[in-house]
Amino acid sequence: MAPHMSESLEELSGGTERFLTELNRERLLVSIGTKGSPDSFSVFQRHAHLFDLFLISDLGEWRNRETGEEKKRLSYLQQFLQKSYPLAMVSDLSDLFEESEMKMLSARSPPLQMISDGYYYARSQDREERKETWQQREQMLRILNPILEKRLSGLHKASRELGYKDLVDLSLEVRGLDLGWLTATLELILDRTEGLYLDMLESFLTESLSLDEVEQHDILHVLRGDEFVEMFPADQIWNSMSSALSGLGAELGVTGNLRLLSPGCGGPQALPVRVPNEVYLFIEPRGGYLDYLRHFGEAGKAIQMGGTSPHMRVEFRYLGDPAIPETFGLLLQRIISTRPWLEGKGGKEDIGKFKKLFYLHRIYELRRLAALLLYEMRVNMGSPSTADDMYASIMEDKLHFPHCREECLVDIITPFQSADRLRGFIFEAMLRKALLEKCGERWFSHPAARDMVSEMWSWGGRFGLDELANSIGYAELDIEPLVEEIEDRIRLL
Repeated sequence: MAPHMSESLEELSGGTERFLTELNRERLLVSIGTKGSPDSFSVFQRHAHLFDLFLISDLGEWRNRETGEEKKRLSYLQQFLQKSYPLAMVSDLSDLFEESEMKMLSARSPPLQMISDGYYYARSQDREERKETWQQREQMLRILNPILEKRLSGLHKASRELGYKDLVDLSLEVRGLDLGWLTATLELILDRTEGLYLDMLESFLTESLSLDEVEQHDILHVLRGDEFVEMFPADQIWNSMSSALSGLGAELGVTGNLRLLSPGCGGPQALPVRVPNEVYLFIEPRGGYLDYLRHFGEAGKAIQMGGTSPHMRVEFRYLGDPAIPETFGLLLQRIISTRPWLEGKGGKEDIGKFKKLFYLHRIYELRRLAALLLYEMRVNMGSPSTADDMYASIMEDKLHFPHCREECLVDIITPFQSADRLRGFIFEAMLRKALLEKCGERWFSHPAARDMVSEMWSWGGRFGLDELANSIGYAELDIEPLVEEIEDRIRLL
């Protein structure tokens, strides 16, 4: 390759890193309360040269002329810019939505949490009070949805400007996903978990409330697992996370790249500003099963990003498959369901009931992701004006209870995030099966697991999920370990 082209690649990589650092720092300033609302529009404007249609097209031609690592770097860059171009075109609307949401939430006394967090709005033990809170959330969403509808139309328009038929076409291509494989995977998940899901869900409903009568807030209240709060005390969450991570070779509060903050930001959050040298983990312990699940999940993502080798190219530190941090967040979450971790947390009956809830929650999340992805593919091939009807129909059909129609746009605010998280679920099950076979049920404190996981962290996003699957003995992503593990575990409960 000619020298000037090599220099251009380095300049483009450097520009991409500067853009992401600036954008993520903007999010950091909002999270810690230094700024009241984000201004991503200005960040995109300052780096507008990256989101030039001719540049994005030229990158594809350039990539086709290269081989080896440079070809891969150019692929990552092009996919990132293709995926980011629609977001750049609607960044003013994204800012407007967040600013409007924050004003609306902060006007309440006490201030409310993010409107997308349905579990928060389902927290009350009193059903009538919970129903009233839920209706307030629906009203807020109705006010905000016109912004999101306009934003979704803008994403479609930008996708067509890139030469794609629609947002679905763009989103699948930049992720390297085959529509046939994806559809078959969704159908398999929904078919194999249907009976288990219904049986377990009905077993957790009270005698006074049947599946035919429940509302969405009732189900989310059950899945919060508030009855197990004594097993998950707020003052022990730090020690629990530290212990789990130290067994995998990462030390909270010691790892130089990981910075811990607790600014009252509304919950745990992993936020990378510069990978791997400046990764933030926001912690806000409140106690309870759901709180532990979220903290462990965000800690897993943060450690994966902070554990990336600083010697990796920009593309492999920042632009890898987003399903990879999801994988390690899910892997760390699984620790709190293991027998060794649960020892001493309660009586045999309580632990048995908690494990049933954990697997119900896991099946629910899988089915919800599958349903959401089906909805997202269909709505993005049609008109945003029909989104509420389509959302309510698909989600109720797959999850078997009525859904808040007003969630139809906030649930897909990050395009195809559901696909990333679903693939994270699939690979996490594959990885955990390999760890169990090699290290046993205490895999999270085994030296061999530490070596395997820390090496994967160091790779950052250099390898895609199929390549990571190859490294643990699979030819490609395989749904069977995930479904079989759920079926086998539930039979034993």
